[in-house]
Amino acid sequence: MQVLKDLDPFHHPCGIHNVNAPTDAYVNAPQVDFTSIQTKGTNPLDHNRLSLDWIQRCQSRPQRVLMVGFDEGRPEEDRRAWWSAYIAGGVWEAHVRPPYDRPMSAWETVWTELGGARAFIESLPFWEMQPANEVVTSGQAFCLAKAGEAYAFYMPEGGGITAELPEGNEFIAAWWNPANGRNGQFQNESRLHGGRQTLIPPAPGDWAMRIVRRTN
Repeated sequence: MQVLKDLDPFHHPCGIHNVNAPTDAYVNAPQVDFTSIQTKGTNPLDHNRLSLDWIQRCQSRPQRVLMVGFDEGRPEEDRRAWWSAYIAGGVWEAHVRPPYDRPMSAWETVWTELGGARAFIESLPFWEMQPANEVVTSGQAFCLAKAGEAYAFYMPEGGGITAELPEGNEFIAAWWNPANGRNGQFQNESRLHGGRQTLIPPAPGDWAMRIVRRTN
């Protein structure tokens, strides 16, 4: 890897292909900038845990945090995998499964839903946010947060959750249907105060929610 770094005049990021579990050797190597993880059939919700494991292993040094990237065909199976990764601060590179001679329309749902996930994430200051699953005090959900300012929740199985928001602030909350495409819209907007809040999706299935501090 150091040889590649030395030869590259453009200083591209460098990564390791198919490292499936946190490994100190890669975390400690200054030449490595990102991972390439293939989970080979792991529960899609484990993408959240795997992302957190890599990030926490980096932060415990402390040193730069590797970009945690998933490189696999799972999107054809379950969108919960990439949502679970995103809400842990990871990224996703979608591959398709054979047969490869299918028309592009065969993957239309996948591309649409990936575009919707991007729109949701880009509606938040994601570059300033950190995994914060501890904000969820009951129910099943993952959380990415800029403490006191912005929160992204993903509820892979739906159902209500309880979340603890900072006291003394007012927030604007809105729901996002993960079936949305890039042009999707938030819905059921409401205002919340700080403290313990019960959040119930507007319909069954997986849902995402954005909560941001009200500034006016």
